[in-house]
Amino acid sequence: MSGFGRTRDATRDDRSASTPAAATPNEEPFRSEPRAAPDVSGDDTVAKPSLVGVGMRSHAGVATRLFEALAREGIGVRLVSTS
Repeated sequence: MSGFGRTRDATRDDRSASTPAAATPNEEPFRSEPRAAPDVSGDDTVAKPSLVGVGMRSHAGVATRLFEALAREGIGVRLVSTS
């Protein structure tokens, strides 16, 4: 195997030297005693609206309608994410 001027033997598996062995089914890899959770805080003035659906691709202006409705109500937008 070669790339960018380096060559490597493709038959050699280097992962075994650096990968820790997996826990057996009878071993507990995590702490067994319960731990207290850290304090959790919230903000009841923040919401996460979502627009989801197949029609988002074929119907233009769906997000515009959402943002216009939020603006009419004086609701600010902090973050927009798309996928």
